[in-house]
Amino acid sequence: MKKETVLTNPSATALTKFRDAVEDPKHDKKNPHFDSKYATLGACLKVVRPALTAAGLDLTQTIERESSETALTEGPKTRLASEDRYHLVTRIFHGEGETAVEVLKLEYPVRLTGKPQEIGSQLTYARRYSLTTICGIVGDDDDDGNLANQPVGETRSASKKTSTGNGKKTPPSPAQAMWRAITSEAKKLAERDLNDEQRKAVEALLRDTLREHGYESTKDIPVEEIPAIQGEIIGQLEPVLMDSVDEPDTEDLEL
Repeated sequence: MKKETVLTNPSATALTKFRDAVEDPKHDKKNPHFDSKYATLGACLKVVRPALTAAGLDLTQTIERESSETALTEGPKTRLASEDRYHLVTRIFHGEGETAVEVLKLEYPVRLTGKPQEIGSQLTYARRYSLTTICGIVGDDDDDGNLANQPVGETRSASKKTSTGNGKKTPPSPAQAMWRAITSEAKKLAERDLNDEQRKAVEALLRDTLREHGYESTKDIPVEEIPAIQGEIIGQLEPVLMDSVDEPDTEDLEL
Protein backbone atom coordinates (compact mmCIF):
# COMPACT_ATOMS: atom_id res chain seq x y z
CA MET A 1 0.00 0.00 0.00
CA LYS A 2 1.15 3.54 -0.71
CA LYS A 3 0.49 6.30 1.77
CA GLU A 4 0.93 9.94 0.83
CA THR A 5 0.62 12.94 3.14
CA VAL A 6 0.03 16.53 2.04
CA LEU A 7 -0.67 18.82 5.01
CA THR A 8 -1.34 22.53 5.41
CA ASN A 9 -1.42 24.02 8.91
CA PRO A 10 -5.25 24.07 9.20
CA SER A 11 -5.39 20.51 7.86
CA ALA A 12 -2.75 19.36 10.33
CA THR A 13 -4.75 20.92 13.16
CA ALA A 14 -7.92 19.18 11.98
CA LEU A 15 -6.13 15.86 11.70
CA THR A 16 -4.74 16.24 15.22
CA LYS A 17 -8.25 16.99 16.51
CA PHE A 18 -9.52 13.86 14.80
CA ARG A 19 -6.73 11.68 16.23
CA ASP A 20 -7.49 12.98 19.74
CA ALA A 21 -11.22 12.34 19.39
CA VAL A 22 -11.40 8.99 17.59
CA GLU A 23 -11.54 5.85 19.72
CA ASP A 24 -10.70 2.28 18.85
CA PRO A 25 -13.78 0.42 17.59
CA LYS A 26 -15.50 -2.32 19.52
CA HIS A 27 -14.15 -5.72 18.50
CA ASP A 28 -17.56 -7.15 17.70
CA LYS A 29 -16.66 -10.38 15.88
CA LYS A 30 -14.82 -13.37 17.31
CA ASN A 31 -11.93 -15.17 15.65
CA PRO A 32 -12.12 -18.66 17.23
CA HIS A 33 -8.78 -19.82 15.81
CA PHE A 34 -6.84 -17.23 17.83
CA ASP A 35 -9.48 -16.90 20.58
CA SER A 36 -9.52 -13.17 19.83
CA LYS A 37 -11.87 -10.55 18.43
CA TYR A 38 -11.73 -7.99 15.66
CA ALA A 39 -13.82 -5.01 14.55
CA THR A 40 -16.09 -5.32 11.54
CA LEU A 41 -16.24 -2.57 8.91
CA GLY A 42 -19.48 -1.30 10.44
CA ALA A 43 -17.93 -1.04 13.90
CA CYS A 44 -14.97 0.90 12.47
CA LEU A 45 -17.17 3.37 10.60
CA LYS A 46 -19.29 3.88 13.72
CA VAL A 47 -16.34 5.44 15.59
CA VAL A 48 -14.63 7.09 12.62
CA ARG A 49 -17.50 9.06 11.07
CA PRO A 50 -18.46 11.21 14.11
CA ALA A 51 -14.80 12.00 14.87
CA LEU A 52 -14.16 13.03 11.25
CA THR A 53 -17.22 15.29 11.17
CA ALA A 54 -16.31 16.94 14.47
CA ALA A 55 -12.83 17.74 13.10
CA GLY A 56 -14.14 19.15 9.82
CA LEU A 57 -12.85 16.18 7.84
CA ASP A 58 -14.45 13.80 5.37
CA LEU A 59 -13.50 10.36 4.07
CA THR A 60 -14.04 8.63 0.73
CA GLN A 61 -13.24 5.10 -0.45
CA THR A 62 -13.33 4.56 -4.22
CA ILE A 63 -12.15 2.00 -6.76
CA GLU A 64 -9.69 3.51 -9.23
CA ARG A 65 -8.07 2.05 -12.32
CA GLU A 66 -4.44 2.44 -13.30
CA SER A 67 -3.67 1.63 -16.92
CA SER A 68 -0.24 1.00 -18.36
CA GLU A 69 1.19 -0.02 -21.73
CA THR A 70 4.25 -2.14 -22.43
CA ALA A 71 6.00 -2.45 -25.78
CA LEU A 72 6.39 -6.10 -26.79
CA THR A 73 8.68 -7.11 -29.63
CA GLU A 74 7.64 -10.16 -31.64
CA GLY A 75 10.11 -10.74 -34.44
CA PRO A 76 10.24 -7.64 -36.65
CA LYS A 77 7.03 -6.23 -35.19
CA THR A 78 6.41 -4.33 -31.97
CA ARG A 79 3.02 -4.05 -30.35
CA LEU A 80 1.67 -2.39 -27.24
CA ALA A 81 0.19 -4.58 -24.51
CA SER A 82 -2.14 -2.79 -22.10
CA GLU A 83 -2.71 -3.76 -18.48
CA ASP A 84 -5.23 -2.48 -15.96
CA ARG A 85 -4.68 -2.55 -12.21
CA TYR A 86 -7.28 -1.56 -9.65
CA HIS A 87 -6.89 0.01 -6.22
CA LEU A 88 -9.25 0.81 -3.39
CA VAL A 89 -8.24 4.42 -2.68
CA THR A 90 -9.06 5.83 0.76
CA ARG A 91 -8.80 9.60 1.14
CA ILE A 92 -9.33 12.00 4.03
CA PHE A 93 -10.23 15.57 3.06
CA HIS A 94 -10.31 18.83 5.01
CA GLY A 95 -12.78 21.55 4.04
CA GLU A 96 -15.71 21.56 1.66
CA GLY A 97 -16.33 21.82 -2.06
CA GLU A 98 -13.62 23.30 -4.27
CA THR A 99 -11.55 24.36 -1.26
CA ALA A 100 -11.27 20.81 0.12
CA VAL A 101 -7.68 19.68 0.67
CA GLU A 102 -6.56 16.05 0.48
CA VAL A 103 -4.95 15.34 3.86
CA LEU A 104 -4.20 11.62 3.63
CA LYS A 105 -4.35 9.07 0.84
CA LEU A 106 -3.87 5.31 0.97
CA GLU A 107 -4.01 2.83 -1.93
CA TYR A 108 -4.86 -0.85 -1.47
CA PRO A 109 -4.53 -3.15 -4.53
CA VAL A 110 -7.63 -5.20 -5.35
CA ARG A 111 -8.57 -7.64 -8.09
CA LEU A 112 -12.04 -7.27 -9.63
CA THR A 113 -12.39 -10.83 -10.89
CA GLY A 114 -14.43 -13.77 -9.65
CA LYS A 115 -18.02 -14.10 -8.48
CA PRO A 116 -19.82 -10.94 -7.30
CA GLN A 117 -19.92 -12.16 -3.70
CA GLU A 118 -16.19 -12.89 -3.80
CA ILE A 119 -15.43 -9.39 -5.08
CA GLY A 120 -17.72 -7.95 -2.42
CA SER A 121 -15.96 -9.87 0.35
CA GLN A 122 -12.56 -8.73 -0.90
CA LEU A 123 -13.64 -5.09 -1.05
CA THR A 124 -15.16 -5.22 2.43
CA TYR A 125 -11.88 -6.55 3.82
CA ALA A 126 -9.88 -3.97 1.86
CA ARG A 127 -12.09 -1.14 3.16
CA ARG A 128 -11.75 -2.28 6.77
CA TYR A 129 -7.99 -2.80 6.54
CA SER A 130 -7.48 0.57 4.85
CA LEU A 131 -9.79 2.40 7.23
CA THR A 132 -8.03 1.19 10.38
CA THR A 133 -4.63 1.95 8.86
CA ILE A 134 -5.30 5.48 7.65
CA CYS A 135 -7.22 6.45 10.80
CA GLY A 136 -4.68 4.92 13.19
CA ILE A 137 -7.21 2.80 15.06
CA VAL A 138 -6.87 -0.78 16.31
CA GLY A 139 -9.16 -3.15 14.45
CA ASP A 140 -8.13 -6.47 16.00
CA ASP A 141 -6.45 -7.96 19.03
CA ASP A 142 -2.65 -8.00 19.03
CA ASP A 143 -2.33 -11.78 19.05
CA ASP A 144 0.25 -12.42 16.35
CA GLY A 145 3.45 -11.30 18.07
CA ASN A 146 4.79 -14.75 18.85
CA LEU A 147 3.78 -16.10 15.45
CA ALA A 148 5.35 -13.23 13.54
CA ASN A 149 8.71 -13.65 15.27
CA GLN A 150 9.19 -17.21 14.02
CA PRO A 151 10.93 -17.95 10.70
CA VAL A 152 8.71 -19.26 7.91
CA GLY A 153 9.10 -20.93 4.57
CA GLU A 154 10.52 -24.07 6.13
CA THR A 155 9.15 -27.54 6.76
CA ARG A 156 7.29 -27.93 10.04
CA SER A 157 10.15 -29.80 11.66
CA ALA A 158 12.73 -27.33 10.43
CA SER A 159 10.67 -24.34 11.58
CA LYS A 160 11.23 -25.38 15.19
CA LYS A 161 14.91 -24.50 14.85
CA THR A 162 14.54 -20.80 15.61
CA SER A 163 17.67 -20.18 17.66
CA THR A 164 21.26 -19.40 16.77
CA GLY A 165 24.23 -20.87 18.57
CA ASN A 166 24.17 -18.14 21.21
CA GLY A 167 20.59 -18.92 22.14
CA LYS A 168 19.04 -15.97 20.30
CA LYS A 169 16.17 -16.39 17.87
CA THR A 170 17.06 -16.20 14.19
CA PRO A 171 15.15 -13.26 12.69
CA PRO A 172 13.08 -14.06 9.59
CA SER A 173 14.13 -12.67 6.24
CA PRO A 174 11.82 -10.05 4.66
CA ALA A 175 10.44 -12.72 2.31
CA GLN A 176 9.80 -15.10 5.21
CA ALA A 177 8.13 -12.34 7.22
CA MET A 178 5.88 -11.61 4.24
CA TRP A 179 4.79 -15.24 3.95
CA ARG A 180 4.18 -15.40 7.71
CA ALA A 181 1.94 -12.33 7.50
CA ILE A 182 0.01 -13.82 4.57
CA THR A 183 -0.60 -17.19 6.26
CA SER A 184 -1.47 -15.50 9.54
CA GLU A 185 -4.07 -13.35 7.80
CA ALA A 186 -5.42 -16.41 5.96
CA LYS A 187 -6.04 -18.12 9.31
CA LYS A 188 -7.80 -15.05 10.65
CA LEU A 189 -10.11 -14.88 7.64
CA ALA A 190 -10.88 -18.60 7.69
CA GLU A 191 -11.26 -18.54 11.50
CA ARG A 192 -9.68 -21.98 11.84
CA ASP A 193 -6.85 -24.06 10.30
CA LEU A 194 -6.54 -24.16 6.51
CA ASN A 195 -7.72 -27.30 4.76
CA ASP A 196 -5.84 -28.79 1.80
CA GLU A 197 -7.82 -26.87 -0.82
CA GLN A 198 -7.32 -23.56 0.97
CA ARG A 199 -3.63 -24.25 1.40
CA LYS A 200 -3.20 -24.89 -2.32
CA ALA A 201 -5.29 -21.83 -3.16
CA VAL A 202 -3.13 -19.53 -1.02
CA GLU A 203 0.07 -20.96 -2.51
CA ALA A 204 -1.34 -20.56 -6.04
CA LEU A 205 -2.33 -16.97 -5.27
CA LEU A 206 1.22 -16.24 -4.10
CA ARG A 207 2.78 -17.77 -7.20
CA ASP A 208 0.35 -16.06 -9.61
CA THR A 209 0.88 -12.67 -7.98
CA LEU A 210 4.67 -13.02 -8.06
CA ARG A 211 4.60 -13.96 -11.75
CA GLU A 212 2.38 -10.98 -12.53
CA HIS A 213 5.16 -8.84 -11.09
CA GLY A 214 7.83 -10.76 -13.00
CA TYR A 215 9.21 -12.84 -10.11
CA GLU A 216 9.52 -16.62 -9.77
CA SER A 217 10.30 -16.67 -6.04
CA THR A 218 9.79 -14.46 -3.01
CA LYS A 219 13.61 -14.30 -2.84
CA ASP A 220 13.57 -12.31 -6.08
CA ILE A 221 11.40 -9.47 -4.72
CA PRO A 222 13.27 -6.26 -3.90
CA VAL A 223 12.78 -5.42 -0.22
CA GLU A 224 11.11 -2.10 -1.04
CA GLU A 225 8.40 -3.87 -3.10
CA ILE A 226 7.48 -6.44 -0.44
CA PRO A 227 4.88 -4.31 1.44
CA ALA A 228 2.91 -3.54 -1.73
CA ILE A 229 2.95 -7.16 -2.97
CA GLN A 230 2.06 -8.45 0.50
CA GLY A 231 -0.88 -6.06 0.64
CA GLU A 232 -2.02 -7.12 -2.83
CA ILE A 233 -2.02 -10.81 -1.85
CA ILE A 234 -3.76 -10.24 1.50
CA GLY A 235 -6.42 -8.20 -0.27
CA GLN A 236 -7.27 -11.23 -2.42
CA LEU A 237 -7.21 -13.89 0.31
CA GLU A 238 -10.81 -13.86 1.43
CA PRO A 239 -12.35 -14.81 -1.92
CA VAL A 240 -10.07 -17.85 -2.30
CA LEU A 241 -10.80 -19.23 1.17
CA MET A 242 -13.75 -21.54 1.66
CA ASP A 243 -14.83 -23.09 4.97
CA SER A 244 -11.97 -24.57 7.03
CA VAL A 245 -7.94 -24.12 7.66
CA ASP A 246 -4.53 -25.80 8.57
CA GLU A 247 -1.25 -23.95 8.39
CA PRO A 248 -0.15 -23.71 4.74
CA ASP A 249 2.63 -26.10 3.89
CA THR A 250 5.48 -23.97 2.52
CA GLU A 251 7.77 -26.89 1.78
CA ASP A 252 7.31 -26.46 -1.99
CA LEU A 253 7.81 -22.70 -1.98
CA GLU A 254 11.18 -21.05 -2.59
CA LEU A 255 11.29 -18.63 0.32
